[in-house]
Amino acid sequence: MPRDDPTGPLLELVALTLVPVVLAAIHIAIPTARHTLALSHDDLTLVTVWSSAFVHVDSQHLLSNLTGYFLAVVPTYLLYVHWDRRRFFWHSILLALLVVPPVVNLGSNVYFTSQGVADGTVSRGFSGVVGAFAGMGLASVVAFVAEVYGLRRAYWLAQAVVLAAGGVILVGLVGRLEPLHAGLVGVGLLLSITGLVRAERHGLASLRAHSTTLLVLGYTVGMSLVVVYLLFPSDVVTEGGVTNVVAHATGVVVGSLLPGVARVVTGAKVLLE
Repeated sequence: MPRDDPTGPLLELVALTLVPVVLAAIHIAIPTARHTLALSHDDLTLVTVWSSAFVHVDSQHLLSNLTGYFLAVVPTYLLYVHWDRRRFFWHSILLALLVVPPVVNLGSNVYFTSQGVADGTVSRGFSGVVGAFAGMGLASVVAFVAEVYGLRRAYWLAQAVVLAAGGVILVGLVGRLEPLHAGLVGVGLLLSITGLVRAERHGLASLRAHSTTLLVLGYTVGMSLVVVYLLFPSDVVTEGGVTNVVAHATGVVVGSLLPGVARVVTGAKVLLE
C-alpha cells in the first residue's frame, strides 16, 4: 500500500468532528427524527435499521455517545498517522458508519425476539458504533504490531488485549472481578506479557528506542478499553430505558474486524503488506 501524503492531519482531525456535528444537528434541528428514525423491533424497515444509530433519546444520551466517540476515535486516528496509513483509517471509518448500524440492530433484534421482548422495544443511539470504534482501535494496534514488528509479537499482544477487554467488561457489568475470573485474566496477561518480553531480543534498550510508538500504542489501547468499560455498566436500567449491552458487544466485535475488512474492500493485502 502506498504511504500517505504527509499533509492534511489537521484538516482530518477537523473532519472527525463532522460526525458529532451531524448527530447534534439531527438532535436539535429535527426533534421528530427521534421517533421517525428510531427502530421499532416489532416493525423493522430498511431505513430504521440504519438510521436509528443517528438519533438519541435526549441530550444526555447524545452527549455520552459523543464523549465515547472522541475517546475511541482520536487515539486510533493518531495511531494511523504514526503508522502512515491515514487512508486506511478513513476506509475503516466509512465502513463503520455504513455497515455497523444495521449489523448491530439486526443482532439486537434477533436477541430481543429470542427473548420474547421485541414487541414495543425501540432502539436509538450511536453507542453500538462507538463500540465498533473501540474494537477497531484495539484491532488496529495488533495489526500495526503485526506489520511493523512481526506476527509473533502481534500474537502475544492480541492475547493480552482480548484478556484485558474481557476483564474490563466483567468489571463493568459485575462491578468487580471474582477471584476465579481475576486469577484467569491475571495468569493470561502474565503469560502474554512474558511472551512479548521474550520476543524482544534487545531488551529495554530496544524498548526505549521505540518510546514514541509505545506511547501511541498504549494511548490507543488505554482509551479503547476505557470506552469498552463505559459501554458495559453494572446497572443497565436507566431513567431513559435500558442500556443495550447486546448492541455494544456486537459493535466491539464487528469493529475489531474492520481493519481486515477495509483492506479486503480496498484491494490491499490483509494484515501484512
